[in-house]
Amino acid sequence: MWVQLSTSNIMPGLAMVDDMMLQRGDLAATQDKAAKLQAWSATAQQAVKDISAAQRAKILGSMQQRVDEIRGVTNSLPPDPVAKKAIEDGAGVVLRTAMEAQKKNAEAGPVNHFGMARVAVA
Repeated sequence: MWVQLSTSNIMPGLAMVDDMMLQRGDLAATQDKAAKLQAWSATAQQAVKDISAAQRAKILGSMQQRVDEIRGVTNSLPPDPVAKKAIEDGAGVVLRTAMEAQKKNAEAGPVNHFGMARVAVA
């Protein structure tokens, strides 16, 4: 994608800027080249947006296709009771840890240090 963008939508603009810089003494020629560069720039910017959007859509489409394939495979697998229990236990540990950390943070907060706490932490 970079090569396509570079050769068609970036390098020609840089060449126009270089050419414009060679016209230092001729104000009319410089203004003419600046106007051409401005017009070219708008077209090049739109082309970059179009190419990027197409590439993004292609990538997202292939990602979604892969997600759908994996979903199909995993949905056809029978649930493993041991794995299910381990996941549920792990989620419980994470929840308890998060609640304890939230309580400690609330107790250690500056509002609590000055006796201004209004909300009790469960």
